[in-house]
Amino acid sequence: VDLALPDAEGSDVVRRLHEVAPHATIVVLTGREDDALQLSAAQTGAQDFLQKGRLTAAGLSRALRFAVERARLFTQIQSLVVQSVDATVVVGLDGIIRFANPAAERLLQRQPGGLVGERFGFPVASGAETEIALVTEEGPRWAEMRVAQIEWMGEAAHLATLRDVTDRRRAAELQARLVQAARLAPSGQLS
Repeated sequence: VDLALPDAEGSDVVRRLHEVAPHATIVVLTGREDDALQLSAAQTGAQDFLQKGRLTAAGLSRALRFAVERARLFTQIQSLVVQSVDATVVVGLDGIIRFANPAAERLLQRQPGGLVGERFGFPVASGAETEIALVTEEGPRWAEMRVAQIEWMGEAAHLATLRDVTDRRRAAELQARLVQAARLAPSGQLS
């Protein structure tokens, strides 16, 4: 795609094209030599950025092959995160959610896109594994949370992975009550 079109210009072209065809592989072809524009185009979905004055047939062929492969790999990785049954949340160092997968939206009972921009509300420490209590419409739930330090969009952040352990916790509590009841029954303390 050329970044100088009659009805759009710059990275707006890439953004609009990505909205219309989100799975398309986008390679930008322009006569402008602008590092900021290249970065902006990449951040809005372009797989590569080529300059018209420096382009050869072999270079174009190679760039297109690599762009298609990068897009394929990106789609595979995105599918892993989106389809995961574990909640995945990227939290900035300021405590604000930058990304949440559908499992996180379900676990935290939010509409699609409803977590991004919100305060996470749980302490995050890289390398830590904790169990957190969640207040939900159906009653309390528990999640095991693991946190890793990552870089997200050029900034330090935390990757929090949450696994719903409510059923496991309830089963352990029931087992503890049954063990207690079994101990009390022979002595006649259980009625």
